[in-house]
Amino acid sequence: MSPAELASTSDTLAWLAVLSYVVAATLFGLEFAYGTRWFGVAGLTVTVAGLAANIGAAVTRGLAVDRVPWGNMYEFSIIVGIITVAGYLVWLRRRPEIRPLGVFVLLPAVLAMALGGLVFPVPAGPLVPALNSRWIVIHVAAAITGSSVLCLAAVFSILYLVKERMERRQRPPAPPLVAGAAKTADRVEVDQAVARHARVWDRLPSADTLDHLAYRTTAFGFPIWTFAIIAGAIWAQAAWGRYWGWDPKETWSFISWTVFAAYLHARATGLTAGEVAADVACGTGALARELEALAPGAVVVGLDFSQEMLKRAGRGRFAAGDALQLPLADASVDVVTIAFGLRNLPEPGQGLLEFRRVLRPGGRLVVCEFSTPVVPVLREVYGRYLTRLMPVAARRLTSDPEAYQYLARSIGAWPDQPALARWLQEAGFGEVAWRNLTGGIVALHRGVARP
Repeated sequence: MSPAELASTSDTLAWLAVLSYVVAATLFGLEFAYGTRWFGVAGLTVTVAGLAANIGAAVTRGLAVDRVPWGNMYEFSIIVGIITVAGYLVWLRRRPEIRPLGVFVLLPAVLAMALGGLVFPVPAGPLVPALNSRWIVIHVAAAITGSSVLCLAAVFSILYLVKERMERRQRPPAPPLVAGAAKTADRVEVDQAVARHARVWDRLPSADTLDHLAYRTTAFGFPIWTFAIIAGAIWAQAAWGRYWGWDPKETWSFISWTVFAAYLHARATGLTAGEVAADVACGTGALARELEALAPGAVVVGLDFSQEMLKRAGRGRFAAGDALQLPLADASVDVVTIAFGLRNLPEPGQGLLEFRRVLRPGGRLVVCEFSTPVVPVLREVYGRYLTRLMPVAARRLTSDPEAYQYLARSIGAWPDQPALARWLQEAGFGEVAWRNLTGGIVALHRGVARP
């Protein structure tokens, strides 16, 4: 086939995939609404057929242009459809009970591909010179994968919020039979309608299941998204002579990275309603607010020694506090968190002892901090980024390059994951464990205060 014929075939297959996803979403919706299993089985069959057409669209597009098929927004949307739907099918194999969620998962895939085909159509052709680089294979592939996986996590998170709210709401009792039969009948009819509506949404998996899906999917996608940001900065230097320019894509990618990092940190605390948490070195309060959102009913206090940061944090439970001398009573809180702050303390070990002082026996400490990549290749690339690329970028792009040079030096001198775990144990914490994020560039350490 000629390149033109391959491109035409790719477009046809892409729209066939969109049509298949729409039909599959309809079938999943019918299963969700009526609980009829064969609707779901048919929807799954059509979804697999649509994914095959979607993959075919990407392959034929790549053959038509003789390069990787993600060089523009139209091609980007095709790959987003593949990864989003494939991610749902992977989870479905592990958790068959989530099949009716296909009606919600397929929606972003359909929207992405339809927008790509209608708003961002690009004829098959070569890349623009600035994008003609090996980094398009590395950076864009990571960006597509990360954004697609995190989109799937967002769907699970929204459904969790819906289900959690429904589980908390108490169904009002049926009205008593009193004088005024017509009005009473009307109320009974409304009550029955509400009950039927609730029964439909009861077909969602439990809030705990949805929370697990959202957390595990986010934890998988976050490292990929982080790598995409790092690789994008390196590519920007090669293509345009600067590592970071704060254009909208760069800015929002960093903002989203910060939000996901705060979510993963807050989720690791296991904070529940009625507990008291102290977020040390809270900065502008992003993590403290994330904790409040994840555990309504918990008391979260943000502490920071910088008055300027506290001003930016705005309204809420924020107070001035030195991490080495917290203004808290002994054994007064259930959770202490600190994100990217322990490394900056003059005496980190003393800080850990102070955290142990204010925690009740059995209380949890969660530390989010830069660490050591566990993959040798990533460790080598990251080391060069810190020691070579970051200082150069800081000198060229910032008014305070010394701050970034300090950042690189402090990260390089910081202990690796096992060494920091020993620090926690020596400070009086047991059950110490850690989870690597971004291949170990960032690690979450967790410990329980010993009696």
